[in-house]
Amino acid sequence: MAEIRSGQITVTTAGEAEAGPETSAGVYAIRAKAGNTGSAWFGMGTKNGDLDSTNGFEMTTQPVRIRVGSLSELKFDVAVSGEGFCWLKAT
Repeated sequence: MAEIRSGQITVTTAGEAEAGPETSAGVYAIRAKAGNTGSAWFGMGTKNGDLDSTNGFEMTTQPVRIRVGSLSELKFDVAVSGEGFCWLKAT
């Protein structure tokens, strides 16, 4: 099966951070979707696993590059339900 090298993450319910998809290790470019109307943030959360607007990295439509073992290590949240992120495996 071919490796998935790009995708989108939609957060169903604002304020309830969701883990990213299972992916292979590598460098990923991540950005907020251009059509988002509210804030979006991502990160690894706190030791209890929570991620929110007070401890997440706020995103814009400018991509951020990050090396991870899998996007599932990260959590994603938005201020408006149904909004989200785009990602692309860079390496």
